[in-house]
Amino acid sequence: MYICSHSLYEDKVKYEEDDLKIDEFKKLQSKFTITFDDGYRGIYSIIDNIKDFNNPIIIFICPGFIESHCSIWWLELSNYIFDKKNSYLDFIYKNKQFIFKLNSFTSRKKTYYKLSLVFKNLNFKEQELILDRILGSKIRHDFSERFLTWEMIKNLSEVKNVIIGSHTMNHPNLINEDLNNISKELLKSKNVIETKLSQKCDHFAIPFGGKDSFNKIILDNIYRAGYKYIYSTLPSLRRRETKYKLIGRISSKVNQNNFMTLKSKYYIKALLNNLK
Repeated sequence: MYICSHSLYEDKVKYEEDDLKIDEFKKLQSKFTITFDDGYRGIYSIIDNIKDFNNPIIIFICPGFIESHCSIWWLELSNYIFDKKNSYLDFIYKNKQFIFKLNSFTSRKKTYYKLSLVFKNLNFKEQELILDRILGSKIRHDFSERFLTWEMIKNLSEVKNVIIGSHTMNHPNLINEDLNNISKELLKSKNVIETKLSQKCDHFAIPFGGKDSFNKIILDNIYRAGYKYIYSTLPSLRRRETKYKLIGRISSKVNQNNFMTLKSKYYIKALLNNLK
């Protein structure tokens, strides 16, 4: 069974992406194959401890994040919404006005959740347009310090049980993009990773990974780009006969990462997916 995580934390959650405690990670690694999406820097803190782990650890990176060549909408939203200097959020998109009060931590969390659902269903150009209106600027923050550097990734790739995979170049929801952009995201990220690390990149995690983020056309494009293993967040009890290997994962969540909870969630979600 596979776990989809994002970032490790030691004692207290610092960022939204922190979803797996280091102590939990150490306990679970012998029971699951643990994967990390996006390439956050937290994983590097335990590089010296993972050399003797039994199962492989797969880290899916977006080269655009490392080189700060793209905007990261969820981090931009989080920066704005949870900044106490901002007491409200007001913008118009497609003749619809969005107004949110940011007067408590609860209201900020709800706003972040609602806007995340909106952004997830937009293509990259539409996301940028709304960010321009929210931030009042085309300037984006440089979040590269939150992510692994190429030197760190190189060091991790040299650990025998660590696999470096691709998560596209800039993390768009591929189902919202045209075929030309899909191809660029798949091929460029693979090429950059292979060039930087001097090794093959055969593993690919679909951004977001749910049923609203890929279809057969996208799977075919991923396969044609040269990836052998494709990861979603849709666990299944049976392996479908396809030309590519599609692997489902269960997501880790803060305070819900004990073995029985994850295993139960995996089988329940897999059962529901197989009924559809």
